[in-house]
Amino acid sequence: MLSKTLLAFLAISAQHVLSHAIISPRAGGPIDYSDPSGKSWGGLCATGQHQSPIDLAKGMDGVLDVERNAITLKWEDVNSASIENHGPAIYVKGPKGSLSIKKKSGDALTWALDSFHFHTPSEHSFDGKKSEMEVHFVHQTGSGKDVSRAVMGVLIDAASGSQKPNQVLDMALEKALLVKKMHQTEKTGALKMAELAATIQAQASLTYEGSLTTHPCDENVRFFISKTKLYVKPETLKNAKEVMKYNARDPTTWTPKPYSFEF
Repeated sequence: MLSKTLLAFLAISAQHVLSHAIISPRAGGPIDYSDPSGKSWGGLCATGQHQSPIDLAKGMDGVLDVERNAITLKWEDVNSASIENHGPAIYVKGPKGSLSIKKKSGDALTWALDSFHFHTPSEHSFDGKKSEMEVHFVHQTGSGKDVSRAVMGVLIDAASGSQKPNQVLDMALEKALLVKKMHQTEKTGALKMAELAATIQAQASLTYEGSLTTHPCDENVRFFISKTKLYVKPETLKNAKEVMKYNARDPTTWTPKPYSFEF
C-alpha cells in the first residue's frame, strides 16, 4: 500500500507533466513545451535535418528573397469562421482561398488554404529577435504521402503609438477567452480575408524549405515569412497569451536544402 507522502508526490508530479504536455491535433502525440527544442517529441522532430522554425539571418544559404506581389494570395471573405482550441494553438477554420507562386519556368505552384493558427511568442526570429506572436496560414494540396504544404507566416506584436492594429486578426481572436479549454469552439465575426491577403501579399518575404513546427514535424514544407510585422490590440495579445501560454518551438539548427524550384 502506497504511503500518503508517496501518493502526494505522485499527484504533484502528474500535475507538473500535464501542465506542460499538450496534445498535437496533427498526430495525437504529446508536445512538451518545457523542451522548446522539440527534440524530446521524437521522430523527425529529433532527427530531421530541415526542421522549422529557424532564425532568419541576413545572407543565409537556402533562404530566398521574395519580392512584393511575387506571391498571389487569394483568400475569401467570410461572414464567420470557427475558432477552436486544439491544445498547442488557437486555430481558425472556415476561410477558403489559395497561395500561388510562379516558377521561373512560367508554371505556377498553388496550394489551398486549410486553416490558420497562432503561436506565442513567435517561432521564427530575425537576426535573433522574436516577436510576441506569430500566425501561420497553412495551405496544402494532395493528401497522405503526396501532400504538399506551404505556410505563410507573419510575426505579430502589440500595437503602440501610431502602429495600427490589424482588424482581421483582432476579430479572429476576439473570442479567445471563450475557448480556454481544449476542444472548445466558438464562432468569429466577419473576417475580411481578402483585405488581409492584399496587405500581406504587398510585402516582401523570405522563403525556405522546412517542416511542420509541431509533432510529427513532417518536412518538405515551403515556408514564406513576411519581412513586415502586423499588429494587434494589446488586449488581443494578452488574451491569446492567457489561453495558449507558451506554445512556440525554438529556432532549430537547420541544414540548408537545395531549392526545389526557382522564381
